[in-house]
Amino acid sequence: MDYAGYTQNPVSEADFLEAFQRDNGGVPWSVVDVKVDAIVKALFEAAAPLILEQAGREEARHMCSFYGVDVMVTKDLQPKLLECTFGPDCAAAVRLDQDFYNKAFGILFLNEEREDFRML
Repeated sequence: MDYAGYTQNPVSEADFLEAFQRDNGGVPWSVVDVKVDAIVKALFEAAAPLILEQAGREEARHMCSFYGVDVMVTKDLQPKLLECTFGPDCAAAVRLDQDFYNKAFGILFLNEEREDFRML
């Protein structure tokens, strides 16, 4: 997203988790994270029948996609889905973790499991 006049400063996951809890009265991110997971899962469950219809069930079994999801959290800690993007810009993720693409593609194509990525 383009926020005119605003500079994004990517932060590590550890720094984010600490700041989130500090800024929200001790509530850990995990309380919101389970809600985010549910929203994202519902989004793709809703889209799956359309994909199957357009591509065909057999073809869809061999399809793979990479999406970016933007979520905003309200003051009362309710997540709101802003957008879902096919082929997102991962520059910030790569700046924070130079092995980001290797991890992501290992999961997508080599069936690797990682504790810093999860299936919904």
